[in-house]
Amino acid sequence: MGSSNMTRREALVRGGAGLLGMTAAGSLLAACGSSGGSGGKAATVAAVEPASGDVTYWYTVTNAKQKAYQQRYDFDAFSAANPNITLETSQKPLDTIGRVTQTALQAGKGPDVVVSDGPAPAAAYARAGSIVALDEYAEKYGWGEKILPWALEAGRLDGKLYSLPMSYESMVLFRNETLFAEKGWSAPRTRAEVEAIATDAMGQGIVPFAAGNAEWKGATEWFVTAFFNNCAGPEAMQEALTGERRWTDPLFEESIVLMADWFRRGWFGGGVEQFFSNRFDPLYAGMARGRYAMNLEGTWAFANMSAFFDGEARYDWSPLPSLRDGVPDDMFALGSGGTWSVNAKAQAAGAAAAYIDWQFNDPRRIAEGVAAAEMQPTPLKLTAADFPAGTDPKVERFYVEFGASTGRGTFGYSTWTFMPPKSNAYLSEEIEKVLIGSLKPADYLSGLDRLFRSELARKDVPPIPPQAS
Repeated sequence: MGSSNMTRREALVRGGAGLLGMTAAGSLLAACGSSGGSGGKAATVAAVEPASGDVTYWYTVTNAKQKAYQQRYDFDAFSAANPNITLETSQKPLDTIGRVTQTALQAGKGPDVVVSDGPAPAAAYARAGSIVALDEYAEKYGWGEKILPWALEAGRLDGKLYSLPMSYESMVLFRNETLFAEKGWSAPRTRAEVEAIATDAMGQGIVPFAAGNAEWKGATEWFVTAFFNNCAGPEAMQEALTGERRWTDPLFEESIVLMADWFRRGWFGGGVEQFFSNRFDPLYAGMARGRYAMNLEGTWAFANMSAFFDGEARYDWSPLPSLRDGVPDDMFALGSGGTWSVNAKAQAAGAAAAYIDWQFNDPRRIAEGVAAAEMQPTPLKLTAADFPAGTDPKVERFYVEFGASTGRGTFGYSTWTFMPPKSNAYLSEEIEKVLIGSLKPADYLSGLDRLFRSELARKDVPPIPPQAS
């Protein structure tokens, strides 16, 4: 199954790392993990005593279809399989669940299964003592053998596991495949090929990229993430996020200069002014009609692409190519919605952990939710065999390729997941000044670096999964 498929354009309000994380907050699933251990996990899991007690869970959904699916295949199915556990669920509004949860935890209350907006607030909860370390449950249930390694690392703090991503996502390059075939273009594999297609498209009156932020200003951050990771590269990102490299480094300046140049050429949305006034549905519709050739967006857009490409036009996707020599090809930036943890005040913490484990005990059930209700899956090691017949092959291919690629230990880092709150807000808001030419890239990065250093000193930076050595 997976999390509620709230798109980034539906998450219009977020603070810091913010409610962007609530892409997954209406989840069917709760996820936690650890390094687990090696060997003997099946016997260990089979031998544990069944958990019991009452478990409370606050969630949010934005889709009636997913809500019905969630009730039947998550809540009801869990209760039927665990008669010793009473699961009490409460739906909360999307725009307030984060604040309500934080307030409740500060008062020593709140749900037993805690939803946070992302790794940064989860780490803050851990430092405040509001959530418990999950290592004993990870060992008990063998979570380390079930999920992708980076997802475990994203929830570690001071060597202990406190949370795990509820879902995962990444930036990819969508394209109007019908238009590409008509123009003789192929999925670009290099920066030169992207630029050649964009130049050819502009010459024919076609805007290279469908893009705009009129409905949500934070959409501009998607492109910062893409250029940081695919131009500066994942190693530079890891080093910057851990304080080993400054954000003023020439690699990051090159990334922002390149991004601003593509914007000023009119490649994104038809020009900077148009970008600020473009709305999402007309962009998707225009892309389906061939007005736009490509769309650099997160994988939450699969549902929107399918909805608008419902006629003769076809779409497809590929990873964004490397934008600089030395940056890995076919590399995905890690992105996450919210996280799950266990409340330190839970009267039946073991039962809460059992609910979390329920979400990892059947990869096929997780994949079924992707196919049946467009859920975003938890970070399990999914294979093509896990997906049922009839699954959109483009969606299935993403999850399989993402798992294989990130499982090898090479990946990027989405800024909305791994930046601390104030730095993330600055990054998202101030980039507009760079695009309109009122702030130089070097000055933009200097401001980001100063703010990030202060948050790094306060230990506000979330855990950063390392690259493979």
